[in-house]
Amino acid sequence: ACAVAPGEAVLAAAWRELDEETGWGEGELTLVRAGLPVDVDDLVGKQMFHFRVHPFLFDLAQKTEPRLCVEHTEARWVHPDEVLLLTVGRETVPDLDETLARVWDPPAALPPQYRPEARFIFDDRVSGAGELAKRAAVLVLAGAPPERVAALRPTMAPVVNAARAAAHRSRDVLAELTAATLQAAAVARSELRAGMRLATFSRSSTVATALQGAAPLQVLCGLSEPGGEGKLVAAAATAAGHDAEVVPDDQLALRVAAGEVELVLVGADAVLANGEVVNKVGSASLARAAAAGGVPFVVVADDWKTWPDEVPPPLEPSFEVVAAADITRVVGGALTLPS
Repeated sequence: ACAVAPGEAVLAAAWRELDEETGWGEGELTLVRAGLPVDVDDLVGKQMFHFRVHPFLFDLAQKTEPRLCVEHTEARWVHPDEVLLLTVGRETVPDLDETLARVWDPPAALPPQYRPEARFIFDDRVSGAGELAKRAAVLVLAGAPPERVAALRPTMAPVVNAARAAAHRSRDVLAELTAATLQAAAVARSELRAGMRLATFSRSSTVATALQGAAPLQVLCGLSEPGGEGKLVAAAATAAGHDAEVVPDDQLALRVAAGEVELVLVGADAVLANGEVVNKVGSASLARAAAAGGVPFVVVADDWKTWPDEVPPPLEPSFEVVAAADITRVVGGALTLPS
């Protein structure tokens, strides 16, 4: 555990503290996973403090003993199953078991009856964020703990928002999610015109919905490796009456930079307050290619995709941030973000 310095990224703080307190650096450790933050209240002396804990899971290449700094007197290896008992016995910092659950094996942290669906949400790398948000909401409506469900895909704002909103049984979250997608898709569809040469990347249910009912287009679909979901996007575009072609991701960027398309339209997994967007790896280079080619780079995202925190979401390995300067505009937000 460490304090994050003003202006310091939480991951940078984790790397810094690991080096200071254990002597392990990036040559010995590999980041496996970042988890949804845990909010903890703890009594320090006679005063109650609120902490936000950002969990990270690292893999140590070889089991070497840490080189402790002067802040510590000893260290020992602990099996993950022991953490719960140690936390209950107050032998650890508060809620260490919950913090570990966010990164060690999040589906296994849910009660057994919810684990198969949780595992699907956790492992899925093809479905769009909106689709997984609906599955997350259904899981919470079935009785799964909302924060444990939100923690399954901490990079995807709709999953986090939907899981939390579904805890309020007075709301019809599934209907709200559907309405938001249709609203955003309608706004995105207004960007399209018959015969337009359009490029898209990754698989967005909102983009797919926008293509339905749009006048015939020429659609270039990036293959979107790893996963290759661009093939599914092209098949859906063809079924909707468009002329679709799948191209390797590097070729898509080159053709966009050459000005061979008139518009790049992509979805998003999270929209940040500073105008940046989180999406699949490859999106940032495509946005830069669009800027180089003078091609508008438009992101379609409803308000469920607004990240509900000042600190950016923990990025899964296959996600990255697209700079606000490379985004022409974000369209589709029209509904109130759920709280």
